[in-house]
Amino acid sequence: MPLYLWQILIDPLQEIVFGQLKMMALMEAMTFAGLWAAYHIIKSGVLAEVFGISKDTVFAGLVLIAFIAGMISLPLKALLNYLSRRNEDEADTFSCTLTQDREAMSSALVKLSKENLSNPHPPHPLYVALYYSHPPGLNRIRRILK
Repeated sequence: MPLYLWQILIDPLQEIVFGQLKMMALMEAMTFAGLWAAYHIIKSGVLAEVFGISKDTVFAGLVLIAFIAGMISLPLKALLNYLSRRNEDEADTFSCTLTQDREAMSSALVKLSKENLSNPHPPHPLYVALYYSHPPGLNRIRRILK
């Protein structure tokens, strides 16, 4: 493989793959930490005391852990969605740099938006921050054409 082709394709891909591996490692570490904490909280019986449950069972602990995890996961989900949106922006930049055709990329995003019946108007930024793992289509197109 010629050195020029290696510099264009492989070097940037190594950065992308490394970034994806870091994200996977972070997700696995968070999953392990959450399961470890849930196990020890259920095992300790503290949930039964806090919520006034007379008969402490594993099932009651699991239901309470799921309830608590839902409240804890919202800010974590916002952080992970931010990282995912940032990765998508980097991928868009990489593809535009590689192809040197911003118009084709924006045209492809318009077609994807139409086929997926996505909302053409971006929602409120807070909603995007909490629930969107990809930037809204219109924001991506504006960023690409800028």
